[in-house]
Amino acid sequence: MTNILENHKEVGACVQASVMAHLIMNILEELENEGFKKFQLYLNVDVQEGLIPIPWGHLETKSVTDVVTLMMNSYGTEIVKVIVEILKKIPRSDLVQRLEKDQEKSCLTVESQR
Repeated sequence: MTNILENHKEVGACVQASVMAHLIMNILEELENEGFKKFQLYLNVDVQEGLIPIPWGHLETKSVTDVVTLMMNSYGTEIVKVIVEILKKIPRSDLVQRLEKDQEKSCLTVESQR
């Protein structure tokens, strides 16, 4: 299985934004309330270098769907890298592995339809 951090840019080429949003929502919905709050906190204070954190006021009362939309608008092709880094900090490496697997399946599905 390929490393999601190494291939996150390739993902944008093989997975449509709507499919990526669905994959990310499924992953974030696995977080319990406390885990989701931690995820939001990291989006607010500790995003990777070169990216601007999302203000807490934009995150505080948002649903998973709203947060995914904010991340897609804020981070574009860097979204997968941001999510992986935050999931590692929480720590939820099980969700990192699941995202890698789901993403790989989506790429294979898209490739087979071409």
